[in-house]
Amino acid sequence: GYDAQSGLYADFGGVEYPQLAVAPSLKEAREALIVLDDLLSECAFVGGAQSPSASAMRAAIITALVRRALDTAPALAVTAKQASSGKTALAHIVSRILTGCEAAVIPLDQEAAELGRRLLGVLMAGDPVVCLDNAVDPVDSAALCAALTSGSYQDRIIRSSTMARVSTAVTMIITGNGLRLVGDLTTRALGCALDTGLDRPQERVYQRDIAAFIT
Repeated sequence: GYDAQSGLYADFGGVEYPQLAVAPSLKEAREALIVLDDLLSECAFVGGAQSPSASAMRAAIITALVRRALDTAPALAVTAKQASSGKTALAHIVSRILTGCEAAVIPLDQEAAELGRRLLGVLMAGDPVVCLDNAVDPVDSAALCAALTSGSYQDRIIRSSTMARVSTAVTMIITGNGLRLVGDLTTRALGCALDTGLDRPQERVYQRDIAAFIT
């Protein structure tokens, strides 16, 4: 149905979900957390399942689910020592829970002006989860700061003199090896560190297909 207050229309395609309590008890919340932690059990969070990194990932998932109801929200900044540690996979997990599809991914290696316009293009596309991938250290972007601290973002459309203003109601996930945020971005993101402990993390064998598990 349609919720006039939020402007959201929900169509679950005939799939029936269990009724959720308006005010869940602490016991129900803990039971739900067990399910969420099981989903993330193979993610190589530095410090393990109860670490700040794992908590930041949980926060990103919950934020994505209610993002349309929030004016602004911090990004999730995912770092690792090596490639293939599962950084982008975290973005896809958040997106699959929310939409059933992978996150929109754009490289974060652009000049300041170009990044601003590419960010505008992604926001115009309406993807609810955006992964700014393979960031070049250090990351200090006025465009990102603006998008993370305002309910709307304005810039010039690529190859055009026309300005456009769009909503920033998306969940942003920044990834990079040895990722380091500087300037105002340090207060606009939650940090999440991964370390597989393997010399060749690309050869890691997972016990289950996370995408299939989510759907």
